Amino acid sequence: MVNINFFEKKKNNFTPFLIIFIALLLFGLLGGYFWWLTDSIKTETSRNIEMINNQANEISELQRVNLIGEQVSTLVNQRDTLKQNQFPVDTLYHDLLSQIPSNTATVERFFFTIDGNVQLEITFDNDQHVVNMHRNLVNLPYVTSVTLETIEVNETVYVTQFTLMIDRAQVSEVLSDEN
Repeated sequence: MVNINFFEKKKNNFTPFLIIFIALLLFGLLGGYFWWLTDSIKTETSRNIEMINNQANEISELQRVNLIGEQVSTLVNQRDTLKQNQFPVDTLYHDLLSQIPSNTATVERFFFTIDGNVQLEITFDNDQHVVNMHRNLVNLPYVTSVTLETIEVNETVYVTQFTLMIDRAQVSEVLSDEN
C-alpha cells in the first residue's frame, strides 16, 4: 500500500527559537559586560579611595611639617627680637658691684624690677664705706635717684639697703658704650 499524502508536509519553523536563542545570548553577553564593567569600576574606585587616603596622610604630614617649620621660624624671630631687646641686667649688676668701695663688703641681695627699680642689700665693715657707696651710686649716669632705705648696725657690720631708680635707656646706652 502506498501512502499518498496530499497535504504538504509541515516544516518546523526554527526562526522563533533562533531569535530567542540569539536574544538570550545577547542578554547574557550584555549582562556579562555590565557585570565586568561594574567589577572594574568597583576595583578602580577602591584603588582611588586607597590612593586618596594615602595622599591625605601625606598631606596631613606635610601640613604638620610646615606648621612645625613656621613655628620654628616664629620662635627664631622671637628669640632674635628678645636678644636685641634684652636688658643688660648682668652688666648692670657687675657695674653696680664695681662701685662698692671696700673689698670686705658683701652683697646680700640684688633685686631688679622691670620698671627700673634696683634694690641692693650690702653689708659693710664701717660707716665710711656706706657713705662712699652712696656717693658712687649717685654719680652713676644712669641712676636718677638713690635712697638709703635702712641701715642696721650689728656690732662691727653695717647692713644697708639701697633703692635705686634707673633710666633703662641710659643704662643700655652707657653699658653698651663700656663694652
